[in-house]
Amino acid sequence: MTPDPSTSSTTRAVVYARVSDPESQSEERQVAELRRIAVDRGWLVVEEVRERASGARDNRPGLARVLDLAQSGAVDLVAVWELSRLTRGGIGALFDIVRKLDSADVNLYSAQEPWVSGEGATRELLLAVLAWAAGVERQLVVERTRSSLAQIRSGARPTKSGRPIGRPRIYDAEFAAKIRELRDTPTTEGPKRPWSQIAMILHRPAGSLRKVYSASQAATPRAINPADSLGHRGRASGPSQPGGAA
Repeated sequence: MTPDPSTSSTTRAVVYARVSDPESQSEERQVAELRRIAVDRGWLVVEEVRERASGARDNRPGLARVLDLAQSGAVDLVAVWELSRLTRGGIGALFDIVRKLDSADVNLYSAQEPWVSGEGATRELLLAVLAWAAGVERQLVVERTRSSLAQIRSGARPTKSGRPIGRPRIYDAEFAAKIRELRDTPTTEGPKRPWSQIAMILHRPAGSLRKVYSASQAATPRAINPADSLGHRGRASGPSQPGGAA
């Protein structure tokens, strides 16, 4: 007779199995091994959750289901074949999952990493180490990002798109003249070069280029701020743009 989970002292477990490539991996193999372990240890398997998805994604329905069971008090333990089945998002992502389970007073069992199932002081030490490692990981990501931005800004390396970071707020007279030159050059498509082509040539948003072009028509050569040329969004301070938007 199956024990009633609401009255039995038997550990209630949810088995979670995940594969990212079902052609070369089998979640059934993971489930079968965890079933055997559950029988050996006397666990009551409340639910088996199978998932086919990348472990780099945190918004997985299967993982969400496991966390819902844990946080609702329906299980006492989450069993996985190895920690990489829970996440491949790094130590920070793993710590977030372990912390959610710990806050629900739910233990975690990994067949390949039995050290993760510690209790009492061992469990507290595990959480402390994971928290520390997650903090180090986040700091390394921040430092790598800052280093990459510094290299891009110094010209040591290009961005993936080949475009500069951000968008300049101020265009000088030379740049405005370049916009006018490109815009006023006839093409096979008409007497005015299309703004889409100009944006590709100058690697700037077409809307900003149109603002500078409009403001420069009645302005003497000077530094032109696209925001100043509008005054307020949608209201141009200069004359109407000749030729309209192509």
